Amino acid sequence: MAKWGWRIIFDDENENFDYTDSNEGPYDTEEEAAEMGAYAQSCMRTGAEMFHLSNPGDYPMNGDEIDTGEVETFEVE
Repeated sequence: MAKWGWRIIFDDENENFDYTDSNEGPYDTEEEAAEMGAYAQSCMRTGAEMFHLSNPGDYPMNGDEIDTGEVETFEVE
């Protein structure tokens, strides 16, 4: 049976997160992997907003300025 992993790819094509071998993965279904990737994106956005609120001068933010990347799911061999 196939296992699934996820990663987030940013606009500059650097991989930042790849949780294939973490305690949570690999996942049994592609949907589970996609859900965890979406959750990680949400956490990144929340963290950026918290940094901005704690010190706006150091962490400016204009809504779409935060690059949360694109979640990519893939089959683990």
